[in-house]
Amino acid sequence: MRFFLLAVTIVLCFAQIEPVFADPTLTVTEARRGTWSFTGLGYPYVIIDDPAGCDAVPWVFTWQAIPEPGRTIDAYRYGFDILDLNDDDQWATDWGDYQSAPPHSFFFGTHEFHVEVRDDTGAITRGSFKMNIIPIETPTLTLAEPNRGTWVFVGPDSPPVSLSEPVSDPAVPWEFEWSALPCGQNPGTLEYRYGWDIADPDDDSQWTPWGSDLSAPSQTLMAGVHTFMVETRDQNGMVTRGTVFMEITSGPVSVEKTTWGGIKSKYTD
Repeated sequence: MRFFLLAVTIVLCFAQIEPVFADPTLTVTEARRGTWSFTGLGYPYVIIDDPAGCDAVPWVFTWQAIPEPGRTIDAYRYGFDILDLNDDDQWATDWGDYQSAPPHSFFFGTHEFHVEVRDDTGAITRGSFKMNIIPIETPTLTLAEPNRGTWVFVGPDSPPVSLSEPVSDPAVPWEFEWSALPCGQNPGTLEYRYGWDIADPDDDSQWTPWGSDLSAPSQTLMAGVHTFMVETRDQNGMVTRGTVFMEITSGPVSVEKTTWGGIKSKYTD
């Protein structure tokens, strides 16, 4: 009798257990900013702080989903800056087979993006993003050296460019030139200044005076490490700095220009 009652109890317990299925797994990618995965509706926002200058890079979201075994993906939908996620009218699309959103540019401030996937049983997974668009209203500076390249800088703390080349014979001088565009919200006249081998960028005496020069006189550099800096400033005092580090290594080489303006070097004994 005891064995019979135990067997009945076990059967009843198993009869009350229902199989638990997980929600689909959603993977969302933003072309320049990363990839994230979500399952279900309980995931917190992905928070992204994104500096944006005058030429804001659009946000391009794409996604795909994997259903649980035995299920299929039914549809997707997405939307920007939705106030009530339960209000179907606030989504940019109805449920459909979308797997990307058109490129989207944001004004400064906080914005949201949401994408949902639904499987054939109605199970839903949502990916939510909160984007803090931080204004950087500095000029865009383009710095070029005809034989070595062209670089773009935005803001006073733009990463420097590092170059290395051997001493050449005959010498190929360094001839820097530049141009800049003001930020759209700070139009007006731009000023420039530059300097070689500046030890303290905060020391104005190590720079040329602010002016309208768009190039620096050519320089032939000896072996060693050298620095060239150029700054542009708008009428509101917003500054962008471009910095180039040049390591000139010792050793005799012969140099000739290629047809496209670059340099072809060959060591000589």
